[in-house]
Amino acid sequence: MTLNDQVKKYKEIVPEIFKEIPKPPIHSKVIIIGSGFGGAISAWRLAEAGVATTILERGSYWPISKDRAIFTDEFLPDGRGYWHKKM
Repeated sequence: MTLNDQVKKYKEIVPEIFKEIPKPPIHSKVIIIGSGFGGAISAWRLAEAGVATTILERGSYWPISKDRAIFTDEFLPDGRGYWHKKM
């Protein structure tokens, strides 16, 4: 199976991760680097306070669906686990 075939397969299984990334706003009062625990809580608290906030994240988007597990594994990988495989 070629890389192109694999990508097509993953686009069918997990189409959300292939969506175009939205453009960030031109101006935000606060920019948070990373959406880990500290970044997520900071963004949540700032949003509660009504502060315009942008989160910059380098990692992949992990779609959540009632039809599949949150995390993938090496036995049944989908597009979210694509980084597991060496090319």
